[in-house]
Amino acid sequence: MNFHRLIAAITVCIALLGGAGSPSAEEYPNHIVRIIVVYPPGGGLDLVMRVLGAKLSEYWGQPVVIENRGGAATTLGTAAAAKAPADGYTLLSTDVSFSITATLFKNLQYDPIKSFAPISLVNGVSNVMVVHPSVPAKTVKELINYMHKSPTKLMYATGGSGTLPNLAMVIFMREAAVEMEQIAYRGSGGSMLSMVAGTEQVYIGALGTVAPYITSGQLRPIAVLDPHRSKLLPDVPTIIEAGLPKAEARSWYGLLAPVGTDRAIIDKISNDVKRALREPDVLKVLDALGDDAVGTDPDTFAEFLKGDLKKWGDAVQAAGATVD
Repeated sequence: MNFHRLIAAITVCIALLGGAGSPSAEEYPNHIVRIIVVYPPGGGLDLVMRVLGAKLSEYWGQPVVIENRGGAATTLGTAAAAKAPADGYTLLSTDVSFSITATLFKNLQYDPIKSFAPISLVNGVSNVMVVHPSVPAKTVKELINYMHKSPTKLMYATGGSGTLPNLAMVIFMREAAVEMEQIAYRGSGGSMLSMVAGTEQVYIGALGTVAPYITSGQLRPIAVLDPHRSKLLPDVPTIIEAGLPKAEARSWYGLLAPVGTDRAIIDKISNDVKRALREPDVLKVLDALGDDAVGTDPDTFAEFLKGDLKKWGDAVQAAGATVD
């Protein structure tokens, strides 16, 4: 082989090696994409991501696999995603717990800002405050008045200290100048059963979880903790309408990638997520859960996360909740 042929061969090899290691956004994806969901199968986040993943698979012509990695208050799956290659083929699907655990846990294996590249805020998740029918209150104002007059302290159920139901109630009590006692269970299932039994009297939780008990009359809704009323509960006022705007506690689902993922790939995924959130079959699932489709660009989601991290970080500190 003469000198010129040798140079040409080396140039071709370098080009091939570079292309194999750094696929362009136009080529993405060319094999299976994995979405790590930070909860076990069956919850709202899992359901939404399976529907969204199926739609993305349809767009991309490649399988989109949902991998449920629950455990350690969602930090197990989050850490796994942070350690994954930054090539766009492993994504993280998480919720408001992402913002809560940043302050709740003292020794995380990742940094919520430095370890991830935001892709899109997928949807807003409605939370609702409910009371047991034994409580003679149909509005937030009536609940506050009742607590001021009641000779015994009311109790509220949660799925554990440091969870959104706990922290949202801490904010509510601060804003309403009332006190209640927390009864913590291992997950929302136990807290719901106990609320229905009347062991506790007040609860804050995701509308999709609480809705069946509202429909059956086992629990009474008194406020939606969103900026606007829910389509599932149009007659129930918001906590803002009740005069406690700082007690608003909207949750969310979002999609992120390991930091260092090519921005062009991030933008492609973001655009396709926004497209999917306009599809009737996706909107039908969100409507059934009482959730709102959002769909943002990466920069908007990044700004949202900064504010959300501060809000829930402050709430964790106010509650005095920590996990070593």
